[in-house]
Amino acid sequence: MLATDRSIGVVGDVRYREVVTAATPAFYVPRAQRPSELIYVIVRAQPGMRESVASSLRAVVRAAGPEQPLEGLTTVGEIVSRSTADRRFYAVTTGSFAAIALVLAMSGLFGIVSRSVTERRHEFAIRVALGADANRVLRLVLVGGLMPVVIGCAGGLAGASLAAPVLRTFLFEIAPADPATLSAAAVLVMGVALTACVMPAVRAIPVQPLSVLKNQ
Repeated sequence: MLATDRSIGVVGDVRYREVVTAATPAFYVPRAQRPSELIYVIVRAQPGMRESVASSLRAVVRAAGPEQPLEGLTTVGEIVSRSTADRRFYAVTTGSFAAIALVLAMSGLFGIVSRSVTERRHEFAIRVALGADANRVLRLVLVGGLMPVVIGCAGGLAGASLAAPVLRTFLFEIAPADPATLSAAAVLVMGVALTACVMPAVRAIPVQPLSVLKNQ
């Protein structure tokens, strides 16, 4: 009589070889049906007990069979670290260049927006002389200074979304188009632009229109 296969349980997804690859269908068979010289033992232990657990395992193996070798003692964290080492290197390198680019972009943005607002002091003086209040002038400054930045942020977010498939291969358990990351970058850019608009405008509005017009 031929034996028939029988499922005795279902286990969760397991990633083999690399943690960055998706889990694939697999099944486990009794060791007697597929003998192997390699035996893997997994021990659950508390953090920081690596050396004590390793010593206990060596003692147990020596007691069971002194001739049996014991190799490859490692932790799951070390396995994950080795598996993601290349992607971690790419992430750190890319992140460093991105941080430098962000600082340069923020500096350039602040300088350009601040200068454009400062150069309009003559216009602000005329508006104040004609009866415009400070709030109206400030609103005009914000609209004129922030509108290009808003358009640029929208284009940048669209470009980041289009580049998401390319970035996906360099990331591990992180969405390439992560809403929190994209929102934080946009908020940072808008914050710098807002500061660059408000600071020179606040300094220019209280100045007497006559003194500004005389300097012109």
